[in-house]
Amino acid sequence: MYLFQAALLFLEGFRSNMNEINKDVLRPRALVLAKRLTNGISAPTKTQLLEFANKEDILEKNIEAKHIYKQPMESSTKGKKLFRMHTSTGISVCEAEECCIQHYIEQGFYTHGQHWEGKIVTAIFFLLFWDIIYSKLRGVSGIFLSYYQMFPLDMFTESFYSNRKTLIEARLKEIESFSVEQLLAEMKFVWDSRPEHEHSPISRMCWESVRGASAALGARGAAALCARAARAAACSGFPDLTLWDVRAGEIAFVEVKTDSDKPSLKQLQWMHYLKSCGLRAEFCYIGVRTDRQRARAPAPGAARGGD
Repeated sequence: MYLFQAALLFLEGFRSNMNEINKDVLRPRALVLAKRLTNGISAPTKTQLLEFANKEDILEKNIEAKHIYKQPMESSTKGKKLFRMHTSTGISVCEAEECCIQHYIEQGFYTHGQHWEGKIVTAIFFLLFWDIIYSKLRGVSGIFLSYYQMFPLDMFTESFYSNRKTLIEARLKEIESFSVEQLLAEMKFVWDSRPEHEHSPISRMCWESVRGASAALGARGAAALCARAARAAACSGFPDLTLWDVRAGEIAFVEVKTDSDKPSLKQLQWMHYLKSCGLRAEFCYIGVRTDRQRARAPAPGAARGGD
Protein backbone atom coordinates (compact mmCIF):
# COMPACT_ATOMS: atom_id res chain seq x y z
CA MET A 1 0.00 0.00 0.00
CA TYR A 2 2.79 2.44 0.89
CA LEU A 3 4.39 1.92 -2.55
CA PHE A 4 1.14 2.89 -4.24
CA GLN A 5 1.00 6.02 -2.07
CA ALA A 6 4.60 6.78 -3.05
CA ALA A 7 3.65 6.44 -6.72
CA LEU A 8 0.78 8.87 -6.28
CA LEU A 9 3.11 11.32 -4.55
CA PHE A 10 5.56 11.09 -7.47
CA LEU A 11 2.73 11.77 -9.93
CA GLU A 12 1.61 14.75 -7.89
CA GLY A 13 5.13 16.15 -8.06
CA PHE A 14 5.47 15.58 -11.81
CA ARG A 15 2.13 17.31 -12.47
CA SER A 16 2.93 20.28 -10.24
CA ASN A 17 4.50 23.55 -11.33
CA MET A 18 7.84 22.42 -9.89
CA ASN A 19 10.67 23.30 -12.29
CA GLU A 20 12.16 20.62 -14.55
CA ILE A 21 15.49 20.67 -12.71
CA ASN A 22 13.81 19.43 -9.54
CA LYS A 23 11.61 16.97 -11.44
CA ASP A 24 14.75 15.40 -12.88
CA VAL A 25 15.81 14.58 -9.32
CA LEU A 26 12.60 12.57 -8.86
CA ARG A 27 12.84 10.61 -12.12
CA PRO A 28 15.49 7.99 -11.17
CA ARG A 29 13.63 7.00 -7.98
CA ALA A 30 10.27 6.99 -9.75
CA LEU A 31 11.72 4.74 -12.45
CA VAL A 32 13.03 2.25 -9.85
CA LEU A 33 9.61 2.15 -8.22
CA ALA A 34 7.75 1.66 -11.52
CA LYS A 35 10.03 -1.22 -12.56
CA ARG A 36 9.76 -3.18 -9.31
CA LEU A 37 8.21 -6.58 -9.97
CA THR A 38 6.09 -6.46 -6.83
CA ASN A 39 5.19 -2.84 -6.33
CA GLY A 40 1.45 -3.06 -5.72
CA ILE A 41 0.84 -0.35 -8.30
CA SER A 42 -2.02 -0.63 -10.78
CA ALA A 43 -1.19 -0.89 -14.47
CA PRO A 44 -2.58 2.58 -15.36
CA THR A 45 -0.63 4.21 -12.52
CA LYS A 46 2.54 2.39 -13.55
CA THR A 47 2.11 3.57 -17.15
CA GLN A 48 1.70 7.18 -16.04
CA LEU A 49 4.72 6.92 -13.76
CA LEU A 50 6.90 5.55 -16.57
CA GLU A 51 5.78 8.34 -18.91
CA PHE A 52 7.02 10.95 -16.46
CA ALA A 53 10.10 9.04 -15.28
CA ASN A 54 11.56 8.17 -18.68
CA LYS A 55 13.41 11.20 -19.99
CA GLU A 56 15.81 9.85 -22.58
CA ASP A 57 17.31 13.18 -23.59
CA ILE A 58 19.23 13.61 -20.32
CA LEU A 59 20.95 10.22 -20.55
CA GLU A 60 24.74 10.28 -20.82
CA LYS A 61 24.81 8.11 -23.96
CA ASN A 62 22.72 10.66 -25.86
CA ILE A 63 25.34 13.38 -25.50
CA GLU A 64 28.15 13.59 -28.04
CA ALA A 65 31.57 12.57 -26.81
CA LYS A 66 35.23 12.48 -27.69
CA HIS A 67 37.50 9.72 -26.38
CA ILE A 68 41.19 10.20 -25.70
CA TYR A 69 43.05 6.97 -25.02
CA LYS A 70 45.90 7.90 -22.70
CA GLN A 71 47.60 6.04 -19.85
CA PRO A 72 47.44 7.87 -16.51
CA MET A 73 50.46 7.94 -14.26
CA GLU A 74 50.66 5.35 -11.51
CA SER A 75 49.84 6.61 -8.06
CA SER A 76 49.75 5.01 -4.62
CA THR A 77 47.24 7.53 -3.31
CA LYS A 78 43.65 8.33 -4.14
CA GLY A 79 42.75 11.55 -5.87
CA LYS A 80 42.72 13.02 -9.33
CA LYS A 81 44.50 11.06 -12.03
CA LEU A 82 47.58 12.72 -13.50
CA PHE A 83 48.88 12.42 -17.05
CA ARG A 84 52.23 13.08 -18.73
CA MET A 85 51.90 15.65 -21.46
CA HIS A 86 54.40 16.54 -24.18
CA THR A 87 54.78 20.29 -24.68
CA SER A 88 57.09 22.56 -26.66
CA THR A 89 59.28 22.90 -23.56
CA GLY A 90 59.41 19.20 -22.69
CA ILE A 91 57.27 16.84 -20.63
CA SER A 92 54.89 18.15 -18.00
CA VAL A 93 52.47 16.50 -15.58
CA CYS A 94 48.89 17.71 -15.53
CA GLU A 95 45.36 16.78 -14.56
CA ALA A 96 42.85 15.36 -17.03
CA GLU A 97 41.23 18.72 -17.76
CA GLU A 98 44.45 20.41 -18.86
CA CYS A 99 45.35 17.38 -20.95
CA CYS A 100 42.01 17.60 -22.76
CA ILE A 101 42.41 21.33 -23.40
CA GLN A 102 45.77 20.69 -25.03
CA HIS A 103 44.28 17.92 -27.18
CA TYR A 104 41.43 20.10 -28.45
CA ILE A 105 43.82 22.92 -29.33
CA GLU A 106 46.49 20.70 -30.90
CA GLN A 107 43.88 18.99 -33.06
CA GLY A 108 42.72 22.38 -34.33
CA PHE A 109 39.21 22.14 -32.89
CA TYR A 110 39.59 25.38 -30.91
CA THR A 111 42.19 28.08 -30.34
CA HIS A 112 41.64 28.74 -26.63
CA GLY A 113 40.45 26.85 -23.59
CA GLN A 114 40.01 27.31 -19.86
CA HIS A 115 39.14 25.01 -16.97
CA TRP A 116 36.54 27.37 -15.54
CA GLU A 117 33.60 25.14 -14.66
CA GLY A 118 30.73 27.48 -13.67
CA LYS A 119 32.92 30.57 -13.19
CA ILE A 120 32.33 31.75 -16.76
CA VAL A 121 28.54 31.62 -16.32
CA THR A 122 28.74 33.52 -13.05
CA ALA A 123 31.08 36.13 -14.56
CA ILE A 124 28.84 36.77 -17.57
CA PHE A 125 25.77 36.90 -15.35
CA PHE A 126 27.31 39.43 -12.97
CA LEU A 127 28.61 41.62 -15.79
CA LEU A 128 25.22 41.79 -17.49
CA PHE A 129 23.05 41.93 -14.35
CA TRP A 130 25.26 43.88 -11.94
CA ASP A 131 22.77 46.70 -11.38
CA ILE A 132 19.87 44.28 -10.88
CA ILE A 133 21.84 42.06 -8.50
CA TYR A 134 22.93 44.94 -6.27
CA SER A 135 19.87 47.20 -6.44
CA LYS A 136 17.56 47.64 -3.46
CA LEU A 137 14.10 46.36 -4.33
CA ARG A 138 10.90 48.15 -3.46
CA GLY A 139 8.81 46.03 -1.13
CA VAL A 140 11.61 43.53 -0.43
CA SER A 141 13.49 43.94 2.84
CA GLY A 142 16.32 42.10 4.52
CA ILE A 143 18.44 41.30 1.46
CA PHE A 144 21.12 43.90 2.27
CA LEU A 145 22.08 44.15 5.93
CA SER A 146 25.73 45.19 5.68
CA TYR A 147 28.00 47.15 3.37
CA TYR A 148 30.40 44.21 3.52
CA GLN A 149 28.07 41.71 1.84
CA MET A 150 29.35 40.10 -1.34
CA PHE A 151 25.81 39.26 -2.52
CA PRO A 152 22.20 40.01 -1.61
CA LEU A 153 21.07 37.47 0.98
CA ASP A 154 18.57 35.87 -1.41
CA MET A 155 21.22 35.32 -4.08
CA PHE A 156 21.29 31.54 -3.90
CA THR A 157 17.61 30.96 -3.26
CA GLU A 158 14.57 30.64 -5.50
CA SER A 159 13.46 34.02 -4.17
CA PHE A 160 16.27 35.75 -6.08
CA TYR A 161 14.44 35.22 -9.36
CA SER A 162 10.91 35.72 -8.05
CA ASN A 163 11.89 38.99 -6.33
CA ARG A 164 13.31 40.36 -9.60
CA LYS A 165 11.31 38.51 -12.24
CA THR A 166 10.15 41.57 -14.18
CA LEU A 167 13.63 43.12 -14.20
CA ILE A 168 15.33 39.87 -15.17
CA GLU A 169 12.97 39.02 -18.02
CA ALA A 170 13.26 42.53 -19.46
CA ARG A 171 17.06 42.37 -19.30
CA LEU A 172 17.14 38.95 -20.98
CA LYS A 173 15.10 40.29 -23.91
CA GLU A 174 17.44 43.26 -24.16
CA ILE A 175 20.52 41.02 -24.21
CA GLU A 176 19.05 38.81 -26.94
CA SER A 177 18.73 41.87 -29.18
CA PHE A 178 22.39 42.86 -28.75
CA SER A 179 25.02 42.56 -31.43
CA VAL A 180 28.29 40.99 -30.30
CA GLU A 181 29.81 44.47 -30.13
CA GLN A 182 26.98 45.72 -27.89
CA LEU A 183 27.27 42.65 -25.67
CA LEU A 184 31.00 43.15 -25.13
CA ALA A 185 30.58 46.90 -24.59
CA GLU A 186 28.00 46.33 -21.84
CA MET A 187 30.23 43.78 -20.15
CA LYS A 188 33.35 45.96 -20.43
CA PHE A 189 31.56 48.96 -18.94
CA VAL A 190 30.72 47.01 -15.77
CA TRP A 191 34.17 45.41 -15.72
CA ASP A 192 35.83 48.85 -15.70
CA SER A 193 33.36 50.71 -13.48
CA ARG A 194 32.80 48.22 -10.66
CA PRO A 195 34.35 49.06 -7.25
CA GLU A 196 38.11 48.63 -7.21
CA HIS A 197 38.31 46.20 -4.29
CA GLU A 198 35.09 44.25 -4.81
CA HIS A 199 35.20 40.48 -4.34
CA SER A 200 32.48 39.21 -6.67
CA PRO A 201 33.25 36.22 -8.95
CA ILE A 202 34.36 38.71 -11.62
CA SER A 203 37.42 39.68 -9.58
CA ARG A 204 39.01 36.28 -10.14
CA MET A 205 38.71 36.30 -13.93
CA CYS A 206 40.84 37.69 -16.78
CA TRP A 207 38.99 40.13 -19.03
CA GLU A 208 40.68 39.06 -22.27
CA SER A 209 39.65 35.44 -21.73
CA VAL A 210 36.12 36.40 -20.70
CA ARG A 211 35.91 38.68 -23.73
CA GLY A 212 37.09 35.96 -26.13
CA ALA A 213 34.66 33.37 -24.81
CA SER A 214 31.76 35.85 -24.75
CA ALA A 215 32.40 36.96 -28.33
CA ALA A 216 32.21 33.34 -29.48
CA LEU A 217 29.15 32.72 -27.31
CA GLY A 218 27.19 35.63 -28.76
CA ALA A 219 24.25 37.54 -27.33
CA ARG A 220 21.66 34.75 -27.56
CA GLY A 221 24.06 32.29 -25.96
CA ALA A 222 24.86 34.74 -23.17
CA ALA A 223 21.14 35.29 -22.57
CA ALA A 224 20.60 31.52 -22.37
CA LEU A 225 23.31 31.13 -19.71
CA CYS A 226 22.00 34.11 -17.75
CA ALA A 227 18.42 32.82 -17.87
CA ARG A 228 19.46 29.66 -16.06
CA ALA A 229 21.89 31.44 -13.73
CA ALA A 230 19.10 33.77 -12.62
CA ARG A 231 17.18 30.76 -11.33
CA ALA A 232 20.16 28.82 -9.96
CA ALA A 233 22.95 31.30 -9.33
CA ALA A 234 25.35 28.71 -7.86
CA CYS A 235 25.80 27.16 -11.35
CA SER A 236 26.99 23.84 -9.91
CA GLY A 237 27.29 21.07 -12.48
CA PHE A 238 28.38 23.30 -15.37
CA PRO A 239 30.88 21.56 -17.70
CA ASP A 240 34.56 21.67 -16.76
CA LEU A 241 35.97 23.27 -19.90
CA THR A 242 35.09 26.30 -21.97
CA LEU A 243 36.72 26.11 -25.40
CA TRP A 244 36.45 28.70 -28.14
CA ASP A 245 37.82 29.47 -31.58
CA VAL A 246 38.57 33.13 -32.29
CA ARG A 247 38.80 32.45 -36.04
CA ALA A 248 35.43 30.78 -36.52
CA GLY A 249 33.62 32.37 -33.57
CA GLU A 250 32.65 28.96 -32.17
CA ILE A 251 32.39 27.81 -28.57
CA ALA A 252 31.91 24.49 -26.77
CA PHE A 253 31.43 23.38 -23.20
CA VAL A 254 33.08 20.07 -22.31
CA GLU A 255 32.70 17.82 -19.28
CA VAL A 256 35.84 15.73 -18.65
CA LYS A 257 35.60 12.20 -17.24
CA THR A 258 38.26 9.57 -16.62
CA ASP A 259 37.57 5.83 -16.90
CA SER A 260 35.68 5.38 -13.64
CA ASP A 261 33.97 8.76 -13.40
CA LYS A 262 30.23 9.14 -13.76
CA PRO A 263 28.41 12.43 -14.36
CA SER A 264 26.09 13.78 -11.70
CA LEU A 265 22.48 14.59 -12.45
CA LYS A 266 23.27 18.32 -12.27
CA GLN A 267 25.98 17.88 -14.91
CA LEU A 268 23.61 16.02 -17.23
CA GLN A 269 20.96 18.69 -16.69
CA TRP A 270 23.35 21.46 -17.63
CA MET A 271 24.52 19.65 -20.76
CA HIS A 272 20.95 18.97 -21.84
CA TYR A 273 20.07 22.61 -21.25
CA LEU A 274 23.03 23.85 -23.30
CA LYS A 275 22.10 21.56 -26.19
CA SER A 276 18.47 22.65 -26.03
CA CYS A 277 19.69 26.25 -26.44
CA GLY A 278 21.67 25.38 -29.56
CA LEU A 279 25.05 25.45 -27.79
CA ARG A 280 27.67 22.75 -28.20
CA ALA A 281 28.11 20.53 -25.15
CA GLU A 282 29.95 17.22 -25.06
CA PHE A 283 31.87 14.78 -22.91
CA CYS A 284 35.58 14.18 -23.25
CA TYR A 285 36.55 10.79 -21.83
CA ILE A 286 40.24 10.28 -21.12
CA GLY A 287 41.95 7.08 -19.99
CA VAL A 288 42.72 3.56 -21.21
CA ARG A 289 39.18 2.12 -21.06
CA THR A 290 37.00 5.10 -21.82
CA ASP A 291 34.26 3.10 -23.56
CA ARG A 292 33.79 0.28 -21.05
CA GLN A 293 30.76 1.92 -19.42
CA ARG A 294 27.57 1.19 -21.34
CA ALA A 295 26.07 4.49 -20.23
CA ARG A 296 28.60 6.35 -22.38
CA ALA A 297 28.32 7.30 -26.03
CA PRO A 298 30.46 5.06 -28.29
CA ALA A 299 33.81 6.17 -29.61
CA PRO A 300 33.92 6.04 -33.41
CA GLY A 301 37.33 7.15 -34.65
CA ALA A 302 38.46 7.89 -31.11
CA ALA A 303 41.56 10.00 -30.66
CA ARG A 304 44.63 8.32 -29.18
CA GLY A 305 47.11 10.15 -27.01
CA GLY A 306 50.63 9.13 -26.12
CA ASP A 307 51.83 8.05 -22.71
